Amino acid sequence: MTPIFTRVSIIIFFVVASTWHISASPATWFDEGINLGIASSLIRHGVYSLELGPNSFVPSIERSFLITTNYPTLIPVAASLYFLQSFDPGLGMARVPMVLYLWLFGFFLFRIIKRLSDNPWTPWLALALLATFAPLYGNGKAVLGEIPGLVFLCAGILTLPQSLNHKRLFGAGLLFGLSIAAKPYFLIVAPAVLVSELFFYWSHKKIFFSRIGIMTLGAVIPLFLWLMTIIQPFHWITILGAINYYANSYAVQSLWDSVGVNLLRFVSESTPIHFMLLFIPTIIVWIRRYQHKTITATEIILAVFILITFGWYLKTPGWYRYFFTAHVLLLALFPLSLSKIFSRKTAAIISVGLFAIQLVHVVSRTRDPLYNSDAATVFTTEMKQKKVPSGDVLVINSPSIAFLLRNQPEVRIHQILQINPDLHFGYASLKMLYDGGWYPYVITSGSLADTDLEQNYDVLEKEYEPIVVVEKYQLFKKR
Repeated sequence: MTPIFTRVSIIIFFVVASTWHISASPATWFDEGINLGIASSLIRHGVYSLELGPNSFVPSIERSFLITTNYPTLIPVAASLYFLQSFDPGLGMARVPMVLYLWLFGFFLFRIIKRLSDNPWTPWLALALLATFAPLYGNGKAVLGEIPGLVFLCAGILTLPQSLNHKRLFGAGLLFGLSIAAKPYFLIVAPAVLVSELFFYWSHKKIFFSRIGIMTLGAVIPLFLWLMTIIQPFHWITILGAINYYANSYAVQSLWDSVGVNLLRFVSESTPIHFMLLFIPTIIVWIRRYQHKTITATEIILAVFILITFGWYLKTPGWYRYFFTAHVLLLALFPLSLSKIFSRKTAAIISVGLFAIQLVHVVSRTRDPLYNSDAATVFTTEMKQKKVPSGDVLVINSPSIAFLLRNQPEVRIHQILQINPDLHFGYASLKMLYDGGWYPYVITSGSLADTDLEQNYDVLEKEYEPIVVVEKYQLFKKR
């Protein structure tokens, strides 16, 4: 096996895996459906919000609670839907920009590892590990904000100069601002960059403040656009409301219970254990390099970002997606960290061993409904074939279905979305708001438990009958 053959094989595998069965891999789910609905509303109605019913949208004052993946993701998706919808008006064309973001992420992260390593094979091992990491596709191919945010973070790191280069500092600030605009979670980029600047430039305060000032000027532009899209009206009350929501968007009631349960996951569940096995050698290397004052600005930014992500995850409900951004960065850094602890040969053997394990895992997941399911598309196709429904239909917690039905003029879609136990959008009733009658059709994607419609379960059972069922998706018709 020649080196060039190995490198080309890694690239081909990454390209194929990131485009394979694009409309069904991964299965679409709640958050992606909301983002698809916003992008669709933008191109169909010119409204940057989610359509809840005919000519009815989530009001501006509530937009900060709805749009948590913003314009760096949604505008390219809207453009893709607009220009490519003649090929496929469904999920496939909506996900094309996400594939491009995945490729950019792989390229920029490859460049970062190459900058940090003196071994030409280390970045290729990093790319091979990324290419065989199943969650990269589970999160990255869906219309979500994590990979776009990482793309702009990595691009900003690569742009950030050591000197007082005004153009590059401004460009780095612009890219860091776009990272934050992609998803509010990336606000942690700001302290990560600040810690790095303090470490290297605080002893030269004039340079420090100049660098921070120029980067801030660059970041102001995308951040201003971000705030203008979500804070309406622009007032300190709405800003505080948005901050409080982003701090606990999942409405966790007991912080310490969440911390204890989530810590236990890192010794009891496979994905968090995988995370920790990557985390430990990288932490060891960072501590050593910090002690010897050989650590780089790139490493400090990544270290602070990963550490804050880990701490933030502990207070969440425990979904692995909440540490995904740190996980993929640690995975790419793993071969480099091993090479600083062991010999190059040992580091390569361990990395190749992990690559082999991940390769088996990612291939075995091709039939896993989480990573490959066209249930939503099959469900809406079957509905169209049976020519149902026509008229008013209530879609409960299934925004992806609402998106896929958007081009049927005979269907008037009304949506109810339960974001968390304390927040929902739409009129939470099985009765129509304008005349008080029962909806003739209702679509669900699972139980009504833990929603504001839970008390209507008996009504759904007695008054309606299922006429189309595909996996978790059900279309009910009024008896």
